[in-house]
Amino acid sequence: SSPAMTIADYYAEAPGNITMLSGETYQLKRKGTSPRIDKSVIQFGDMISTDGYFHIIDKVLEPPSVSRTLYDHCKESNRTYSGLTLFATTVDYVRLTDLIDRDLPLTGFIPYNRAFRRISYPAPKARGIVEQHVIRGLYYIDVVAKSTILTPLEGFDMGVEVKYDNVTMEESVWVGGAKIIQEEVYTRNGVMHVIDRVIGFDYETSPPTVSPAPTMTAQPTA
Repeated sequence: SSPAMTIADYYAEAPGNITMLSGETYQLKRKGTSPRIDKSVIQFGDMISTDGYFHIIDKVLEPPSVSRTLYDHCKESNRTYSGLTLFATTVDYVRLTDLIDRDLPLTGFIPYNRAFRRISYPAPKARGIVEQHVIRGLYYIDVVAKSTILTPLEGFDMGVEVKYDNVTMEESVWVGGAKIIQEEVYTRNGVMHVIDRVIGFDYETSPPTVSPAPTMTAQPTA
């Protein structure tokens, strides 16, 4: 979190947000005369160390990412590469919500909304699209990069490639022809990677994130 903050500093900052070194963000509130981080109250603190202060809280902080499922992350996202809500909408449409929300461990390769909006597909194909983007097991980015083939819940096996990206000047990982643009979003029932296209569709033009895609609205159509 912010360096060298006393209990009085946290109290003065509330209400607001506090970001830990891990990148996790928690709500900062007040409870009586004490500051509260999420559901944890700072009970005692201002103990001086060589590099700041440390404080004692009454409950263990549960990382927000781990408290939410893969489905929750997609449903609630609104800033991650234009959001992941269209994947969640498709999950609901084909009644796979319980699977994506409760089954574990799962790894999802989730297309962002902009990718979904560039395709069109008939309603009967919606279930297959969801199942094509989810695999059983935990596949962190290093495991994905070392793989040659990944097998989804249903559908075709997906090839894995590591390519040099001339834009970022770094290597990037591609699964089923889709580029991973955000790695390792941790969830309560697994991990997910955000990708720049919907796997299984033919692409002809380049979207902003490099890999190509057709241009049509992607809502299930009867």
